[in-house]
Amino acid sequence: MTIVASNDGDELNILAEDGSVLGVVVARDHAGVAAVLDSGLLLEFSLYGTTLTLTRAATGQLSFI
Repeated sequence: MTIVASNDGDELNILAEDGSVLGVVVARDHAGVAAVLDSGLLLEFSLYGTTLTLTRAATGQLSFI
């Protein structure tokens, strides 16, 4: 799964490996999602129906002590 900005930049498209659109993050939710994607955290994505869930990956994160 890949998340990319739409051609006009108003939405984020969730794409399958074959390039087909699985879902869309609308503009009102875009800023929050973009901030999470830009955070540098390793994320896991799951798509159930029309709900995209982003969670912090359980492994591979940097640790600061």
